[in-house]
Amino acid sequence: MLSLTLSSCNFESNRSHDSSIELIGAHTISLTELPSAVSIGFNGDKKQKEEFEKLMNSTEMTAFSPQKANENYYREGMYDQPSSPKAFTYSITYNLSISDPKDKDRIADVLAESDIPASINSNGYYISSEKNNEIQAKAFQMALVQAEGRIKAYADSLNLISEVIEVEEIDDYQLFPQNGLFYGTELIKKVRVKALLY
Repeated sequence: MLSLTLSSCNFESNRSHDSSIELIGAHTISLTELPSAVSIGFNGDKKQKEEFEKLMNSTEMTAFSPQKANENYYREGMYDQPSSPKAFTYSITYNLSISDPKDKDRIADVLAESDIPASINSNGYYISSEKNNEIQAKAFQMALVQAEGRIKAYADSLNLISEVIEVEEIDDYQLFPQNGLFYGTELIKKVRVKALLY
């Protein structure tokens, strides 16, 4: 779906100067066709950590393209408590992409059989950097074309010529999904276009 909003339209009364117009073009892309993402969280001792890492590299799990999102080590208790455990507890999170909702049950079954302490959470949609670049480029062009088209139509209605002098991408925080994950169902690309009218 394409939408275009007229943000401002300022004309100077002195015709010795060119008038200008600014529009914001926005193109919306649905992400529901991308692979869904789930995360697996693990907390355990060193031996369990080794078993967990081995499991994530197994044939059953590599089918879901697991990617390690983070890993932390910590010791419980305080430094001044002699009774505190000496060993570290390991906390690891992996992101996986699934194409079928039933895959989540398959992942749960594999974890249950391994008897490894872990949790599974739904986590939005997974997108590779290559696919992200492709979507971003397409959305940018679509938003730009629509903005330029509306500017030209407005100029034509006044028997004027339009000349684009500035293009700015806005809301670019969506360019960089964290760990390849989008948490919404759609991506909105916006561009601000400024043109002279003469």
